[in-house]
Amino acid sequence: EEVYVLEGEVRFGPVQLNAGDYLYTPPNGTHAVFSRTGCVMLFMVPDEVEVL
Repeated sequence: EEVYVLEGEVRFGPVQLNAGDYLYTPPNGTHAVFSRTGCVMLFMVPDEVEVL
């Protein structure tokens, strides 16, 4: 999956992302997603997402 943060901040596992940041994670990865303040992001996923 690919993530581009447009506004705010978000944490993908141990990685902190802010506005303008980009993150690529390999397929079939597992990670928690959390934001204290909220965010607007572009989230591109090649396959179905399983929410755990």
